[in-house]
Amino acid sequence: MTVSFFRRFLTILTLLVAGSAQAAIPASQRQYLLDFYAATGGANWWHQDNWGSPAGTECTWYGVTCDQSTTTVVGLDLSNNHLVSPVGVPVPDWSALPGLVTLSLHSNQLAGPAPAIAGLVQLEFLSLGDNQFTGVLPTPAGLQHLQWYYALNNQFSGSLPPFDNVPALRVVGLRQNQFTGAIPSLTGAPVLEQLGLGYNQLTGTIPALPPGCSACT
Repeated sequence: MTVSFFRRFLTILTLLVAGSAQAAIPASQRQYLLDFYAATGGANWWHQDNWGSPAGTECTWYGVTCDQSTTTVVGLDLSNNHLVSPVGVPVPDWSALPGLVTLSLHSNQLAGPAPAIAGLVQLEFLSLGDNQFTGVLPTPAGLQHLQWYYALNNQFSGSLPPFDNVPALRVVGLRQNQFTGAIPSLTGAPVLEQLGLGYNQLTGTIPALPPGCSACT
């Protein structure tokens, strides 16, 4: 191996190591994941592979998905994983992960109020079903990319949120909660295909349905 070749090799290796060192999620996102783990009984999760490992490993933690550059968290899927939070205590505010595309926490034992989702402007899939969330349901209004919006079988109450300016929304599942009042207008969800609102205490008339809504109840 010549000296010039060896030097070029060391230069390339140095650049690769530097690039790898830079390819890490922000400290604020790492801290959020650690806070979420602590607040939902992470030590007792059924799956917790790699959680709490050193900085730079977050994209290998169970249920965590990062973008291709591994610089931001785009998915958090901890469904059916024995997550538990105390009644009346909100889970940490997931707006700390502003790049989320998928947030799936269904089939756990999460209680208390659910944080807002208004700041998750890239969100496409939200699944909070089969928990014990209470209080007001986070509104989807204004989320341009949201397609799936599930929160069935919880204890959400009050009025249904507005479905304003959600042009990609296709599926809404909000059955088996404690919603009251009227069903809001659906004109802001023009491509809605499925709407599940049964087993609540809703009143009034059903608003005009989008033309493609074949399973709207």
